[in-house]
Amino acid sequence: MSKNKIVKNRRPGSRWKPFFSAIGQLKLPWLWIIFAFLVNLGLTALTLQIPSVTSQLMLTGEGVAQAVRFYLLTGLIGFVQVGVQMQAEAHSVRKSRESLWNRMLNIDMSYYSLNDPQSMMSAVTTDLSQGVVQLIGFFIYFFPAIYYVVMAMRQIFNYHPLLMAACMTVVPLKYLAVWLLGRLYFKANVSCLDNIGELTGYLSERIGHMPLIKAYNNEEAERSLGHAVAQRLFGAQMGLVRVGNINEAVNTVFTILENFIVIMAAVVFLKQGLISFTDWVAFFLFTQSLFSYIDQIFGYWLTVKGIQGMLARPVEIMAAPREDFSQPDKTPVPADDSLVFEKVSFSYPGADDAAVKDLSFTVPSGSSLAIIGLCGSGKTTAISLIERFFRPESGRILLGGVPVEEMELADYRRRFTYVQQGADIFSGSIRQAISYGINRELTDEEILLACEHTGFDDYLRLHEAGLDAPVAPAGANMSGGQRQRLVLTRELLRAGDIVLLDEPTSALDAIASVEIKKLLNEMFADKTRLIITHDLSLIEDVDQILVLDKGEGIGIGTHRTLLKTCPHYCDMLAAIAQEKECSL
Repeated sequence: MSKNKIVKNRRPGSRWKPFFSAIGQLKLPWLWIIFAFLVNLGLTALTLQIPSVTSQLMLTGEGVAQAVRFYLLTGLIGFVQVGVQMQAEAHSVRKSRESLWNRMLNIDMSYYSLNDPQSMMSAVTTDLSQGVVQLIGFFIYFFPAIYYVVMAMRQIFNYHPLLMAACMTVVPLKYLAVWLLGRLYFKANVSCLDNIGELTGYLSERIGHMPLIKAYNNEEAERSLGHAVAQRLFGAQMGLVRVGNINEAVNTVFTILENFIVIMAAVVFLKQGLISFTDWVAFFLFTQSLFSYIDQIFGYWLTVKGIQGMLARPVEIMAAPREDFSQPDKTPVPADDSLVFEKVSFSYPGADDAAVKDLSFTVPSGSSLAIIGLCGSGKTTAISLIERFFRPESGRILLGGVPVEEMELADYRRRFTYVQQGADIFSGSIRQAISYGINRELTDEEILLACEHTGFDDYLRLHEAGLDAPVAPAGANMSGGQRQRLVLTRELLRAGDIVLLDEPTSALDAIASVEIKKLLNEMFADKTRLIITHDLSLIEDVDQILVLDKGEGIGIGTHRTLLKTCPHYCDMLAAIAQEKECSL
């Protein structure tokens, strides 16, 4: 396999190394966590004194004022502990989400081609928040619980060694039960959260395409499909409930066993005079909390396995391959804008056939190249390889004679203006949409001047708010031509040296298409241009045309040359012309 071959990222499962590695990368607020831990440790130390203080008060009636002060102090520390813990949890969830989102922004596009981005949303919301809150609880409570058990056992040993031995008889059995339950909890949590991700992705996609569902009268089919997705989630949740029920049953059995041990100790040790009644009262009070803390310690194994399940997808995301933007030793991006493909091949993960195969072409600086072909011929893949969204399996791509992988990625991408098919824009204001991705402050005068140049100022005049007018998600409150003009305004201000145009007129009517073509010629006439298009009017003006078929370049040259040398090109032109006539 080629070293550049993209391999599907596997779920880390219940392995500990990727889990701890991901936790280390989440940038948790350790000062808050340590503070909460210390407060809880102090509360635990006070709790250790409760049996002695209570037994003394019950049997002698002395030290009432001191006991009241002790209980008030314990309650106050408990109140502070809850507040500090909530702060630690809130800060931890916020920092973790920021860390995970930062990682997602830098993940290699190969990961997104293998995983449904919409189903990943719940990894940032539900999975991460639940898992991190549980994790903080573990950090805060686990070691104080161990401290309590050790100190309580030490005190019980002072009453009588056999009392401590009696308390320890249940520990091995509990360990075995908890180990088995931990495996069940991990699997149940993973299944549950995977199905939450599936439901989130399903709803997000369907809600965004509700007109399509209604246009095809497909409500009943979608209702059935949604029911099936919801049922799978319900089944996974019921699996988690069943594990919880088993856990409750096991806890009930151990509670009965623990109470039996305490009662038998009272009968045997008091009858034989091995301990005093005062010591037994203290022992009884200790055991009520001791067994609870032992349950907590073993319960934290279940908690950790549950956390592993909750954080399985965030851990997978944190372990995903990422683009490297920190490359200070890389070659500077050359001033020469010429682009060269040398026998470039690439296959998408899991695909049987290559998306591009042994593709070679040259685009001299300042010239234009149109890439045409049938759907699936590799046109957009070629643009994606130029943008370094993916890495070729073989061959080289050169900019100015330098292999592109030798250049720092962020500097390299700044050289490009990329107008994607569909004119993608995010919600917000018009100002935000136009300035998106431009790493400098833009004045209103600059933006308005660019809007005049692209004709987008006509849209601004329709809105009293001007540049502060709202943009709906995906620009749904604009026409295709208006969205395209907004994108062209953004790219004009971005001022990249090399222009990549992916079907810039595909979503436009005939009049808007002519207007956008005129704008493209005016704005980018002196720049290096690569155009993916089926628009004959755009093909006629370029310096070269590259014809792709099943990922291979089967012809390159001018329009006139290809008419003579490439039958496939002639067939495509005839089909495009016929389609255009039918649409009139």
